[in-house]
Amino acid sequence: MFGLMALIAITVTCYLIKVLRKVLAPMIAGQPFGGTVSGNIKKLGIVWIVGGIIIDIIETIGTNLAFYMYDVASLFLSQDIGSVTVNHDFSLGNILIGVLVIMLSYVFHYGEQLQQQADETL
Repeated sequence: MFGLMALIAITVTCYLIKVLRKVLAPMIAGQPFGGTVSGNIKKLGIVWIVGGIIIDIIETIGTNLAFYMYDVASLFLSQDIGSVTVNHDFSLGNILIGVLVIMLSYVFHYGEQLQQQADETL
């Protein structure tokens, strides 16, 4: 089960790197406002949000599986301990970063429009 969770996390990370390379390729070529940059930046933001949520879910599942696999509750046979719970907080940081990246894609989209107008003028 942990292997499957690691495989999912690695797949999301590899796809994120692939999209990031698509964003950086036109910039390295000296065309930061190429026709596909804004779309790829938006895709990067969406993948960042979805990937962050998936990794948080995987961490929660892994923690709960480890809790029940090792039967932590039965290790504490004392009368003083009434229950043992596992809590996991979801990170809003990934969502915030993803939203900021998506907002950045609109800036690049406007830059693409300005670049197209400048190319048509010449």
